[in-house]
Amino acid sequence: MLRSIVLAACLLAAPFVTSVQAGDYVRYDVARGTPDRNYPKRIDRGTWPGLWTSRISAAVDWGNGKSYFFSGSQYIRYDNRADRADRGYPKNVDDSTWPGLSALGPVTAAVNWGNGKIYFFNGLWYSRFDVAKNRVDRGYPKRVDDSTWPGLSALGPITAAVNWGNGKVYFFSDTWYSRFDVASNRTDRGYPYAVDNEYWPGLVSRAGIGSAINWRNGKSYFFFK
Repeated sequence: MLRSIVLAACLLAAPFVTSVQAGDYVRYDVARGTPDRNYPKRIDRGTWPGLWTSRISAAVDWGNGKSYFFSGSQYIRYDNRADRADRGYPKNVDDSTWPGLSALGPVTAAVNWGNGKIYFFNGLWYSRFDVAKNRVDRGYPKRVDDSTWPGLSALGPITAAVNWGNGKVYFFSDTWYSRFDVASNRTDRGYPYAVDNEYWPGLVSRAGIGSAINWRNGKSYFFFK
C-alpha cells in the first residue's frame, strides 16, 4: 500500500510517456524509480555521439570511466565523461579485443558484478570475464540453469541486465524481468514478473528492453529493441 502511494506521488510530480518504441531510450532515476522528464528519446548522433542509431544489444559500465556497447559481433567503447564514443570504433569482438568472449556468440546482455568480474550473456548462455586479466575465465561459456544462476532460467533468454547498486541485479527478457540477490546468489522469490507501470513506470514497450546500463551517477539507461 505504501509503495503504491509513493509511486502515485512520483507519477504526479514527474509525468512520463507510458509507452516506448523500438529505437528509443529512457534515462531512469534510480532513487526516484521513474524516468526523467522528456523521455523517451530517439538514439541519434546528438544524444549519443558515435554510437549506433540502430539496435544496441548490450551495454556495461566498466567502472573506469568507460562503458562498452555491443551490437551483433561489434562493440564501441564510450567515454562517460566526454559523453561520446572513443575514436576508432566500432571494432569486432574477437580474441584480439575480447579474449575468449567470441565463443559465447553475439552478446545480448552484460553486467558489471562489482567484484572484478563482468558477466556476458547470449540468451541462456553466459561467460565470466576477469577485468584484471582481461580475458574470459576458464571453462566458459556455461548454461544459465539452477546450478549456476538459481531461479534465473525461469525468466527465459536474457536480453538486458543492470546492477542497481544496492545488492540487487535486474535481468530482463524482453517484457519480463527477475531480481537477483547478489549476497544470497539467487533470484528473489516470486519472480519473474511482467514489466508494467506499477514497478517500472515508463518502461512498458511491445518491443521489449534490449539493453540497460547503470551510469553510476544515480541514473540508468534503458534501450529498447
